[in-house]
Amino acid sequence: MHTRGTHLDIKNAFVHGRYLEIIEASDQISSNEDKILLGMSLMRMGEHQQAAFVLAGIESQIEEMIEVLKHLGIVYANMGEPDLSKRCIERYLAFRPDDDEALDYLEGIPETAFVSEKSVELARIYASQGQYEMSLDIYAGLEELKTDEEIRKDALDVQRLFIIKTLEEWVGRLNK
Repeated sequence: MHTRGTHLDIKNAFVHGRYLEIIEASDQISSNEDKILLGMSLMRMGEHQQAAFVLAGIESQIEEMIEVLKHLGIVYANMGEPDLSKRCIERYLAFRPDDDEALDYLEGIPETAFVSEKSVELARIYASQGQYEMSLDIYAGLEELKTDEEIRKDALDVQRLFIIKTLEEWVGRLNK
């Protein structure tokens, strides 16, 4: 059992289902990642109202942090990093699709074209480098995607990896 004054490893406690220990240590929890685990622990213990309170506090911070994506995209554009700029602004627009300023910036970002012909091989190379968004753009433009089951499976795998990477980046930002 956890006693006041000692540090509880929240992640480890959560993995092992020690939700009550996490709840008891709530006054020591400061990182957003640990607050998420606290909210999930409260939910699993049937304390839905308290869970909603904890998780709503994090949700309000997300609204503020979304703005960072737009400004980071502008900074990357000014640094001559069009791919990074485009990625940030597109992610920002997923939350704020009506932001005309961000849309204007996105339209002004030059396209980076490394080769003129899109191919399955190029999509696979981008995916192997972790450039999932570029890989997905190529897959989306391939005619073979409609008829070739293996290519469609590859594209879905890349899409899953892109989603996981995006979620991991958000959790990382929440920790800061």
